Amino acid sequence: YFGSATATVAGAWEGYKKFRPKEFSDVKVLWLFSAGPGMLYTKKEASSLSELKGMRIRATGNTAAAIKAMGAIPVAMPMADVYEALSKGVVEGQIAPPEVLKGWKQAEVTNFITVLPPVYNSIMYTVMNLKKWNSLPGDVQMAIEAINEGFSVRAAQIWDSQQITGGIDYGIKEHGMKMVKWPEEDLKKALEIMKPLLDAYVDRVTEKGLPGQEILDYVKARAAINSKKYPPAF
Repeated sequence: YFGSATATVAGAWEGYKKFRPKEFSDVKVLWLFSAGPGMLYTKKEASSLSELKGMRIRATGNTAAAIKAMGAIPVAMPMADVYEALSKGVVEGQIAPPEVLKGWKQAEVTNFITVLPPVYNSIMYTVMNLKKWNSLPGDVQMAIEAINEGFSVRAAQIWDSQQITGGIDYGIKEHGMKMVKWPEEDLKKALEIMKPLLDAYVDRVTEKGLPGQEILDYVKARAAINSKKYPPAF
């Protein structure tokens, strides 16, 4: 579990360099980034796995599949619609990085911040046309290569800091939100519940001729190492 944006970005670079996905073979990867792990923001408290069951939670993609497996009801909608949906009770919560509490004003319509097991994370990237990259002078390429990975990790560190001050601290100090953490037993149970989703991922990737289990094992190993090196502040 990558517990911070910084840990995620470091792991993304490590994974990219190790596996060199063929999807990036015709471009030059300049930048990898992550918003870090998402948290759950709800109107009523969801302090355990059992309390999450049956709640309507805004979630998309793999996150929706994960919380559905845990008993919640995923509801897909654009971020721009979430504030009104929360205020009117269409959904009872949503999963996203903490910046939504201030940036999307969702601290105004939620009361609890819940630290979840690993159900949300994302990786973003910036690439350059490979022919254009190859046309650059060697010294320019070297200058870019010298900073791109290190700078993206540093940017993630700044992002993590802002997630705390401009997200979690804002929600707690300015709107009286309460921080909630599940019991360790529930966290372990949630991981067991989500294991079939990881098994399905391995099967899908393996069917495409890729080393699915090796990739998953590598990600887990790097997550453990990088999350100790770049720990979350919450």
